[in-house]
Amino acid sequence: MNNENTVEERETQLDRSLIRIAYFLTSKELTDEPIADPERFPEVNETHRGNLPRFAAMVQEGRVAGAELALIVMDDDTPHRDFSDLGLETHVEPSSAFKRAGKRGTPERDAAKKEYETRLATRLNDNGIDLILCDRYMIIHGSTMLDAFFGLMTNTHPARLPNIPGAFPTVDALKRARKEGIWFTGNTLHMVDEG
Repeated sequence: MNNENTVEERETQLDRSLIRIAYFLTSKELTDEPIADPERFPEVNETHRGNLPRFAAMVQEGRVAGAELALIVMDDDTPHRDFSDLGLETHVEPSSAFKRAGKRGTPERDAAKKEYETRLATRLNDNGIDLILCDRYMIIHGSTMLDAFFGLMTNTHPARLPNIPGAFPTVDALKRARKEGIWFTGNTLHMVDEG
């Protein structure tokens, strides 16, 4: 399947009045960041649930016109946060399934990631998903997901790209602002592609 056909097929599907959204996130959102020291800030790790509750409320209140939040996708099989109050289906697809297969670029890892993404794409298609919002999902999507949803995946990055990339952008942005006397930082929303 090439990207052009996928985009054309999806554009046809998007002509309907309701867009179904899948929200991707990791349940380890704060526990692996230096800014979330569990001894100094235990309440942050216990209660922080990212942007999902706010976004879900906006959709439910109709502030995101023509959209339905249909599915939560998490990449960890031991969730640290509870989203049951949102009344949404949660699909857990542990990324450990392919990460344990070896180093990036090895045939074993590539095959395991393809299987992972095939399962995920099937679940998304079964739920009629039109758009994917990644909120610190921390997975670099491969060709299987990109072919299936090219042009329909966005990612949020809590710092300004390309200046501050990386796994800990919030911390890096704050440190850099202090060090360089920058009086503002920002957030980046970008389409997901091979890069």
